[in-house]
Amino acid sequence: MPKVLAETTGDFQLQDEKLQHLPAFRPAVVVMNHSLQRHLGNSQLRILIADLNDEATDAEFVKYLGESEGDRELAIASFASAFSTQPVVPRAEDEPTEAQVRKSKAR
Repeated sequence: MPKVLAETTGDFQLQDEKLQHLPAFRPAVVVMNHSLQRHLGNSQLRILIADLNDEATDAEFVKYLGESEGDRELAIASFASAFSTQPVVPRAEDEPTEAQVRKSKAR
């Protein structure tokens, strides 16, 4: 089963049969399994990045979150660029990310 970046769909945490933990407050890197598939089917779990490579870890994603200075979208996009086995699709919206807005205000 592939590694994915996933998050819960509400203010609750999940733990699967292999003791993988999905916190309520941030996405996490997990290996998909039957337990997580069941949570996905029950709309308790959302996949943000599918098919991460073997080097992707939750600790590495936490580093990306810290480096993004609170810009969750930037952290996810950067992590996808580094660890996704699929091509990264550009943002559909023409809106700037939170980091871009902060940067332009700082000028």
